[in-house]
Amino acid sequence: MANLLGSLQKLTALTLVAALPLMAGCGSSGSSATNPSGSSAMTEPSGLTVSSDGTTLWTVSDNNGDLYKLDTQGNILDRYGLAGDSEGVSYDFTSETLWVVNESNQTVRNYNLDGTAAGSAEEVLPANGNGGLEGIAVCDDRIFVVQEKDPGLFLELGRNLAEVSREELDFSGNDYSGLACDRYPAGHANAGEFTDKLWIVSHKANALYLADVSAMNSADKVLDFATAFEQVEGVAYDYNNELLYVIDDARNKLGVYDASDKANLTAIRFHNY
Repeated sequence: MANLLGSLQKLTALTLVAALPLMAGCGSSGSSATNPSGSSAMTEPSGLTVSSDGTTLWTVSDNNGDLYKLDTQGNILDRYGLAGDSEGVSYDFTSETLWVVNESNQTVRNYNLDGTAAGSAEEVLPANGNGGLEGIAVCDDRIFVVQEKDPGLFLELGRNLAEVSREELDFSGNDYSGLACDRYPAGHANAGEFTDKLWIVSHKANALYLADVSAMNSADKVLDFATAFEQVEGVAYDYNNELLYVIDDARNKLGVYDASDKANLTAIRFHNY
């Protein structure tokens, strides 16, 4: 009997621990993410990416240019000072590093996970004022970047950051923000492999799209954010758990969606900073 009671107590404890993340995300009004000791509050998050194992998010602020490490509940784990006008970030599954685009000087730069530079900044487009580079997606051996407007441009780059191809965009009202690689979900025969499609958000259209890289202007609108968000500028897809994350620059807000059906996303929780 004592052994039975002990087993029941252990099972109850494990159940409560497992339920804590779900309890933290409950409530239609969302929850407030927390900052660790010594970390300042994050404002104007622009760009979002997820680690290869789906346990960590990264974003950059276009207010101070800094890089922020988050857990999947949206809490700030660490902050790293980066120089310049950081707008987009992408996790490189191959090298386990980060790539960041800078809008003002139209550069792409590789960083280690501790925020130290892993390479020099490379200019990939001429200056374009406040309509420069906004998003980046590193999908295995392919790198994609997007220029926000005037004109909206979609570029593929080689690993050496040399231009491979470009396409002028015209599907979301002259505004293109974050990019993310779409991958086959866990359980699929090709789990984790790039599907040749990208998730893309537009803060002007306030919408989420899914597009084949060979035909970006034929993008499918997957979700209209309506009143849930005001200025979404980052998107990340976690194939391990079939979750899609978006982040709002104006409202300092993170959203998490069930993406098990990519054509019909369902909101799970929101976090406010």
